[in-house]
Amino acid sequence: EQAGEPAALVEYLTMCRKKVKEAHIDTSLIYAYAKAGMHSQLEEFISAPNVGRIQDVAERCYSEEMYVPAKIMFTSISNFARLATCLVRLGEFQAAVDA
Repeated sequence: EQAGEPAALVEYLTMCRKKVKEAHIDTSLIYAYAKAGMHSQLEEFISAPNVGRIQDVAERCYSEEMYVPAKIMFTSISNFARLATCLVRLGEFQAAVDA
């Protein structure tokens, strides 16, 4: 994570995940997808069975002002309060009211 190469980290963590299913690996992979801007892969990964801590990663993305991946994650876990704040930050006011 600290090396600043999220795409390389995604590749490495995907390889690790094939050998071991652990919450730490899945959580790091979710964050790496978000950091790399790989939103479609992020959606695909979190919609499939995994043991990652999606809420924790979503909060981290929100605090780092990565609102689009945070929006994707808050939507997937049905955290509508945090989803609404993301939508406001993204300027999607009508969607925020609906959430």
